[in-house]
Order: sequence, then C-alpha cells, then structure tokens
Amino acid sequence: MKRRHVKLFFIQLLVILLVLPPGIMTAQSSVEAIGSFEREIIAEYHFDDGTTQGWFGREANLEVVDNEAHSGEYSLFVDGRTEGWNSPALDLQGMLEIGATYEIAGYMKRAEATSEEKLVMAMIDQSVGEDAQYNWINSRETSQTDWVELRGEYTITDEKEDLVLYFEIENNTENFYIDSISITKISPADDSFVPEIVAEFDFEDGTTQGWFGRGITPKVVQGNGQSGEHSIFVEGRTENWHSPALNVRELFEIGATYEITGHMKRATTTEEDGNLVMAMIDQSIGGDANYNWIDNKRVTHDNWVALSGEYSITEEKGELTLYFEIEGNTEDFYINTITITMISPPTETGDDDIIDVPVEERVAAFTDFEDGTTQGWEPREGPEELTVTTDTAKNGERSLLISNRQGSFHSAKLDFLDHMYAGHTYDISVWVKLAPGETPTSLQISRAETISGSTNYYPPVINPTEVTADEWVLLQGTYTLTGNVSDLYFYVEEPYDENQETGVSFYIDDFKAEVRVPDELEDIAPLKDVFADHFDIGAAVEPRHTAGQHGKMLEKHYNMLVAENIMKPESIQPTEGEFNWVNADAMFDYAEENGLKVRFHTLVWHSQSPSWMFLDANGDPMVVDGVVADPDNLEANKALLLQRIEDHVHAVVGRYGDRVDSWDVVNEVIVPTEEDGFRKSEYYLITGTEFIHKAFEATAEALAALGDDVHPNAKLYYNDYNTHNPQKREFIYEMVKEMQNEGIPIDGIGHQTHLNINSSIELVIASIERFTELGLDNQITELDISIYTGNNEAFFSYADIPASKHEEVAMAYGELFKQLRGVSDQVSSVVFWGIADDHTWLHGRGVANRVDAPFVFDQDLKAKEAYYTVIDDNYVAPERPSIPEPKSEIAYYGTPTINGELDDIWQIATVFETDTWVEGESGSTASVRALWDDEYLYVFAEVTDSQLSNVSNNEWEQDSVEIFVDQNNEKTNYYQLDDGQFRVNFENEVSINGFGSDTFRSATAITEEGYIVEAAIKLEAIEPVEGTVIGFDIQVNNDENGDGVRNSVVTWNDPTGESYQSTSQFGELQFVLEPETDQEKPVDDPLKPGDQERKPSTPGEEDSLVIGGEGGSERQHETEEGSKGDELPRTATNNYNMIALGSLLLLLGTTILIVFRRKNKVTIRE
Repeated sequence: MKRRHVKLFFIQLLVILLVLPPGIMTAQSSVEAIGSFEREIIAEYHFDDGTTQGWFGREANLEVVDNEAHSGEYSLFVDGRTEGWNSPALDLQGMLEIGATYEIAGYMKRAEATSEEKLVMAMIDQSVGEDAQYNWINSRETSQTDWVELRGEYTITDEKEDLVLYFEIENNTENFYIDSISITKISPADDSFVPEIVAEFDFEDGTTQGWFGRGITPKVVQGNGQSGEHSIFVEGRTENWHSPALNVRELFEIGATYEITGHMKRATTTEEDGNLVMAMIDQSIGGDANYNWIDNKRVTHDNWVALSGEYSITEEKGELTLYFEIEGNTEDFYINTITITMISPPTETGDDDIIDVPVEERVAAFTDFEDGTTQGWEPREGPEELTVTTDTAKNGERSLLISNRQGSFHSAKLDFLDHMYAGHTYDISVWVKLAPGETPTSLQISRAETISGSTNYYPPVINPTEVTADEWVLLQGTYTLTGNVSDLYFYVEEPYDENQETGVSFYIDDFKAEVRVPDELEDIAPLKDVFADHFDIGAAVEPRHTAGQHGKMLEKHYNMLVAENIMKPESIQPTEGEFNWVNADAMFDYAEENGLKVRFHTLVWHSQSPSWMFLDANGDPMVVDGVVADPDNLEANKALLLQRIEDHVHAVVGRYGDRVDSWDVVNEVIVPTEEDGFRKSEYYLITGTEFIHKAFEATAEALAALGDDVHPNAKLYYNDYNTHNPQKREFIYEMVKEMQNEGIPIDGIGHQTHLNINSSIELVIASIERFTELGLDNQITELDISIYTGNNEAFFSYADIPASKHEEVAMAYGELFKQLRGVSDQVSSVVFWGIADDHTWLHGRGVANRVDAPFVFDQDLKAKEAYYTVIDDNYVAPERPSIPEPKSEIAYYGTPTINGELDDIWQIATVFETDTWVEGESGSTASVRALWDDEYLYVFAEVTDSQLSNVSNNEWEQDSVEIFVDQNNEKTNYYQLDDGQFRVNFENEVSINGFGSDTFRSATAITEEGYIVEAAIKLEAIEPVEGTVIGFDIQVNNDENGDGVRNSVVTWNDPTGESYQSTSQFGELQFVLEPETDQEKPVDDPLKPGDQERKPSTPGEEDSLVIGGEGGSERQHETEEGSKGDELPRTATNNYNMIALGSLLLLLGTTILIVFRRKNKVTIRE
C-alpha cells in the first residue's frame, strides 16, 4: 500500500472512532456496503475481554465464563433466575436513531435441556409518557443444548424513556448462555418521513367501519366503549376462530413497517384466565395462509386491555386480514380504539429481489440415513426417541424410527432454512411407514414457521394421508418460502389432537426438499388464437394465479377470466352493508392491464351466501333445518330478503358494470329430483321463485342506470351444472321460457359442464341447441373433464395416474371441441374451471386426497395430449372400449305382500348376490330376489350387517339398500324419465331419484343377521309381459362402525359407483311367467360372497334425494293409517295362490307367521 493511502486510511479510521457513541468503545465496529447504503455494525459483544461489556441482570446473576463460547473463548452465563423474565439486558437508550432500521442478532445456549422450550430475544420499548411494551424480536424453540441463533429487525419511531434489549427462556427459569451479539444499522433514518396514521376505528358513527365477522356477525353497541360511547361487541362464537376481522391488504405497502394498536375487553370473566390475541391472516400469492400473532395478553379480569405490535410485509399478498380472538374459548368480547400507523416508509421491491438458486443448491435437504446418523433430525418436544434402523427402508438399507411419542404433534424435526432461498417454491416429500403392530393412522407433513416473532403450524404442507405398517407411503406437497421467515422446521405428525397423549411409532426415509424451477412457457399456439373465429377461451382463477408462471399462462392462452371464489356474495359482502372490494378490484385491474374479459360469478347463489342474508329484522334465522321458522312473518321476511338481494346486486353492478362482459346472475336453482324442479334453498323457501326474477330485474336496472358507462356487451346468464341431463335441462328450459313470457330480462345459459371421461358429448350439444330455440346465447362456464367416473378408483399422486387416463381425457376433449366448433354460432365463450392440473376443485373430491387431471395442461403447466386434440380441427376419436356383458337374472311372475316377511311366494324366486365391490373390499352384502306382475317389480333383499347405523345426515352413508331400475333398458350414461333410484334404510326411511315417488312401497324388518328390505316399484313407462328385459341393479351401503361414514359399497353388477346418474352398467332382469317344472327350488339362506378388489365410491351432488318419513322407537312404521301388511292391488292371479289351502296348511302357515313376527321387528312403507 502506498504511504499516501496508508495516511488516508488512518485519518478515516480516526473519524469513525470519534463519532461512535459513548460506551461502545469495548465493542467492535465495521461497515458493509449494500447498494447505496453502507450497512453499519454499531455494536458487537463477544465478552472476550472478560467483562460483561455493559450487560446487566434483570434480577439474574451474570458471569463471564470460559467453559462455553459460540465464537472466541468466552460467553455470558446467566443463572439465579427465579422468574421467567429474569434475564441479561443491555440499555440501548441513545444508541438507536429514530427512523433507522437495525438488524439485531445473538446466540443463546441452554445449560441443560429436559424438554422443548422457546428461546426469546426481545425489547423493552417505552415511549415517553406511555406504558412499556415487551416486543419479541425473534424466538426459536429447541429441545437441545446447542447454540441457537436469534435474528430480527427493529425500528424506533419516537423518543424513548426506556429501550432495553434482553434474552430469556419463555416461562422457564433455566440457566443459559448468550454470546456473539451484534447490532447492525441496515437502513438509515429518513429525516423527511413522519409517522402516519393510515387507519383509525372508534365506531362512534354506529357502524362497523369495515370490520366483518369470521363465522359471526359483529355488532356496534353503545355504552361500553374504551374511548367514547361505542365499541364492537362479538357474540355467538361457537368456534375459537370466530372473530371480528378487517381486510388491510390495500392499507399496507410493501416494505413499510406499521404499528398496530387495539383494545379488547372480555364480556364476562370466569375462573379461567383468557388469552386476548391480536393477529393477522397473512397469505402470500400462491402460498398457504399463516396466522401470525401480533400481540397477546393473558388476563383474569374484564377491563380494557391494550394490545400493540409491529407488522410489515415484504411481498404482494393474496390475503391480509387483521383479527382479534380469545385463544381456546368462545367467550363474548368487545374491541375498540384500533389504530394502524406507518412508522417507517416502504422500500422498493420486485422480481429482481428474488435470487436465482444455483444448480448445486436446488436440493435444500435430502436425508436417507445411510450413514447411520439422524442427519440433522432431532426430537421436536424432547421425549421422542429417534433411532436409525436397518429393520426396514424404502431405498437403501436404513430409515429413521420415531417412537415414544406422547402426543399427536410429538415427532422428529428438521431445520434447513439456511439452505433455502426466499421467494421460491419447494417440492417437499418423504416416505413414511408405521411400525409393526400399529393401527392404520393418518400422517401429515407440517411446518413450524416463525414470522415477526410468531410461530405458525397451520395449514400442513401435506394433508393427512392414511399410512399402514404394510407398505411405504409417499407424502408430497409444496412450500413457498417468503422473505420474512426467521425460523423454520418441518416434521411428520398425526392430525392435531390436544387430548392425545400417545402417538404411533413410524419410520421415515428419503426426505427431500427441492426448489421448483419454472420453465419457460412452451412455444405452442395460444388457445385463444386457435379459437379466435369461434368463441372466447377463459379460465377460472384465484388471485395468486395472476402472478408468476400461472399469470403468464393466463395471459398467453386465455382472453377471459372468472374469479373462482372472490366475487361470490359471501366474499363481496361478508357483513350487511360492509363490502370487501379489495380482491375483486385487483382482479379487474389485472384483467384490464392484460386485455382479458371478465365473467362475473356470481350475484345470487344458495351456497357461499353470507348468513346475515337469511336473518330477519330481529337477527333470528328465517329458516331452521329446512323449514320456515316464522310463517306468520313470511311476507315481511320475503320483502326483507328481496330488498337485500336488490341492494347487493345494485352495489356490485354499480361498481363493476362497465367492466363485466357476462354476468352469472343466478346460480344452481334447479334440482330435478324435486317435484317442481326447484332447489328448496332458503331463498326459495322464503320467496318462491321471486328471488330469481328480482335478481335479473335488479341487474338489468343497475346496468341501465350506468347509461353510457355500461359495458357494451354485458349479458345476463342463468348458470347451472348438469344442464346436459335431459330431465334437468327441461326444468331449466321451462323456467327460462316462463321468465321470457313474463318479460324478465335474460340473455343466455351458462352450462358449467363438469364432465368425466364417460360423459355424453352429444347431450352437451343437444342442450346448447335446445336453449338456442329460445333465442338464448350459450356459454360453457366451468369446463373440466375428470379422469374418474365414480369413486371406485383413486390415484394419490399425479405420477401414479396411468397414461390411459390422460388418453381418455384427450379423447373426450377432442370430441367436445370438435362438436363445439359445429355450434360456435350458438356459443360465445368456453371457460375452463382452472388453468392447469396443479389446481382444481376436483382434487380430493369423492375420495380424500386423490388427485385428478381434468385440464389440457398438466401440473407443470405443460401441454397434454388433450391440448393437441382440442386444437385439431380434424380430430377423430377412436372407438371407446366396449362395456362388459351385464349379469342377467330371471324374475318370475308373482305378487307378494309388502310386509318385510319372506312369504311363500318368494320361494319361487331365484336368489342372487351383491358381490361387485365398489367401495371397500368387505362389509355388508345382500341376497336378492325379484318378482313381477302386470304393474310392479318386486324386490326382496336380505342384508347381512353386524351393526346398524343411520347417524349420518347423508342418506347414502346410512346402512341402506338402493334399487336401480332402467325400464326401457337403454343403458344410457344419464337418467331418462323411465329411470329410477330407490333408497331404503333399515328403518324404512326412503329417498327417491327419478320416477315412482308416488307409487313406491317398501317394508323393512330387523333380523338377527341384519335387516330385510322388501319393495314394490310400479313400472310406469312399460307394459310388463313375459320376455320383457329391464335394466336393474341393487346396492348395499354400509357404515361399518357407526361413525356416520360409509365404509363399503357393494352392488350386483355396476362397478362404477355411478348408478345414481348412469344406467349404462346396470345388470338385467328378464321377466318369465313361471319356473320350469324341473327347476331346482332356490335356497333360503343367503350365500356368502368372497372379498373382491377394492373400488371406493361416494355419490355426487345429484345424489341428494327426497327424504321419506320419520322413524319410531319400536322401528315399526306405517305411511298410511291401517296400512300395515296391505297387499298392492293385483291384476292377475298368481298360479301358486290357486293351490288348494286345506285347514292343516292354513293352521301351519298361521303358526309360522306368528313365530316369524315375534322374531323380526317389522317396518312398512307404502
């Protein structure tokens, strides 16, 4: 170095030393250039000079020791602690500048460790004239005695009476060490910035001022204010999370720091204390929601309590919601005097801040235990035992056994935050297997994520998945790391149960966390360009899908979008008169910036409507359990409900009427199983069909009021699913035709078009053409094609879906779009209900945790075969595989008495068994007989069932028999008018889908082995004669353990689980007058079918049926007075009834009848 440079260096060093604050001469100082600001380390404490360097004890003893050190030779030992707050402390008064931001880091080490405890670095922060606040800067949980780093940022915004940094172990008096503490200025004070109050809430205007309820309806009350007269009163909490909330997403700027203060007051006090909590729901775009506590105080009184803390965001948020709650209970409480103040200005951030992950660091963690060590895994709570074992392994020779678990959350944990990069998404996976002898149990991957000093554990990274001791199961999901996570670890656990004191032992192997690197979009033809001459192409999205690769896909392939959830009534107006426009506004802005049209979904819908919509003027429900609660007040409630609909519609259309291309005005009001076709929703029960008319009229009026500002192409649509079902289609047709006749404005039909690989494309096109007859436009509004035709199969990872399933999806899409091109003059848009297979409402539908593949782009946003069949103008679908020959049985001519008894006439019937497993592989089965006469089909089923249950509210999950009839045997993949489904549970409660609701008769009886169902079904669409062949099937539903969940389903012929909506795989019954004379007489005892291959099943929404009568205490019921044991009208004389009945036979029959009736409790329904 030249002499001149040496001289200059010492001059600069002297200047730096002279400007250091007093008292820091024992600390080291350095600077680090970051951008235009030089990060400055203003203080460091290593204790290597043998002194405490200014640290003092808060009722604790401090000693510099040389037996432990994080760096160097010395550390500060803390002992003599008799209270949790006893701690080492440092006075920072005068050291920190107002408005500057500092990074504070330090290391703690427990002297001994018996259980997991929380290490805390915090600040006593007392502004002039105010109470002291105890603000956590960082905390980390550990059960070890290793050195643990604590690191966080801190800013002061005003003069302080007291500013003290301290370390402690929460609620614990253990001894510990601290070392290597540094305070670094990371951003300078902005002399031009003045703290700004961005929002204040005192409720003195008598309104909730934008606060809404999470599960409850907050009310403004007078006479109990913290400052002033008013406050918000929170009552009716039935869950802990029910709370008052405020959407602050548009209030917060990225990079700014805010101080949030609020006041809470318990309505009453109990013997137990209450932990008052102020918290934030913080959801990054594309990430899971985190529930971050800002401040909490545990109190035993009912006085007002101040809560205060700081909060900042480092990226755009999909949701940012402030809320208050009392932890762990459902007490009523008040909130008041809430203030949000920006205390430091925002910083510029952007995509450039996300650091690319080097190739060699893309795998953040991989543990296979092949070196015989735990490879960083450690007990989460303390008592767990971790053993590297060769007993079993997924790959290689070793795995990790986790045992001695004393709670659902006891596990092994792995921390690899130092190897992860903020802003990136990681694929997380691990193989798991239960230890020998353990009962099948659900396991999940969870994460403990610390943000702003608060640790969040929900939601899990991977949802609960059943694991057994028989085979390894792969748990896999994704996790996105945000920039403000200070501590993070992952662990495998059972679903949380606070009362659980034990846990299964299990193995883990091949844990992997690998960054997901997005590829460039494929250079293929955009869908919107391919169909530019035919119709618009759209996709349903959540807000997070407008960013990143999904946003790029949306902009490339689609020219229309629809919000999947955020524009539904509950999202827009969660509290009456309080509108949440933030998410909707952002989506409209995005659409305009990128040239996309917007479909609005939806203005009126029975689902996802806010609960306040159906409360009367006194706040009481208008409808309770499907019944009008106050018939005398029906007209007043009708007027109130219609006015609320009108107000909601006018508010929404008034705001967005110039930005919406097409409006889903009313959604899903038709249910073909209802006699009049209308869903018996709260809207319908209060207003009849007037709510439908009001919604369309109000929408038209609101658009007209906009004058020239209205969107030039705005059209009004009725939207529904299964519009291709002929029966449902005709109900919709008649409803719309009546609306047109009455002058109700309507422009088109939205066909949701949720299909599967076996759906009839011809019916979809027929429905479009049918509504075109009324002069209506048609839109395909929610298109997806499931790989599943029922619940008889499931794939739990995308990689497990066979190529044949993707091929079938491609065939269905190819057929559909070929047909749509032919009617493109009748269809204005086709909207997919998602962008790609990575996000679809079909994941987990029907069978928990199974995955679907319903779109033309795969989970990595790559084009599937379906994309190419869609864009192919000349696509010709190959022939579909043929359906196996159905089973066939003979039904003989005969008319039994419907009384739940095996009459003599049934002895001529053949016996056949339910042995086709649709769900489960063992359980209840039935031995079945069938007869017929000139009007009726008769069925007798003897069910073997070890435990009878009807506890589920879903009829199909109760122990029951379902009879399926296709009178014309056309085997369609939809129900025609001649098709029916008849469900009867063991207490003779009946539900019917299709024909026969007025003429169906049934009786049931409880037996020692299970129960009997006997039924008569009038064949209204055919004239039964010898040689007639009808489609027929029968199904047994079984809740094996009485918990309200169906465990098994077995049928006679149909393996699909689709019998409730498709007759294509029914078996067949052939009508014969009488048995051959040499025919062997059928046996009475049921055969016992063997176990078959597992094929799960659960009906969909169309399986909600008309419910039969009530059960009684003796399980003996009649539907008509004096009808027990009545025969159905006979139209022919049965040959067997012509046998001469001598007095001896009559006496014998009477005796048998008496004995049988005493043995079996009988239930009859006509």
